[in-house]
Amino acid sequence: MLKVCGRRWYDQDIRVAKFLRLIEQVPEKAQEELSQMIIEFVNLIRKTNEENKDNNFVSLGKERVLGLYQAANKRRWYDKKPELKSAMNTLSTLQIEDYLRIVQGVTETIEAVLQEQQREELQAN
Repeated sequence: MLKVCGRRWYDQDIRVAKFLRLIEQVPEKAQEELSQMIIEFVNLIRKTNEENKDNNFVSLGKERVLGLYQAANKRRWYDKKPELKSAMNTLSTLQIEDYLRIVQGVTETIEAVLQEQQREELQAN
């Protein structure tokens, strides 16, 4: 796992920190759509795990439990956005491998969209 310094559970892995920085940069409407997409991915993974009888209990860890507590207090930027708060709380309950797969996929999608937007802006000028 790629680690960075930080107090928050999502700062413990550089991929997750990047994921959240990118989400913060996109317009609010896109954040809402990404939130729905994340929740759908989580539900799909849960369904697949149930079908495969992969009912391993997940240990959230101290940082994630503290994160869920802080979500109730709306201390993080995304906690003030109900859809994104729900998506992040739902995402944080997955096993780490599944969690990071979703983080990577959403990060790659946002980066591709941002690059395309930059190309279009350059061509328009």
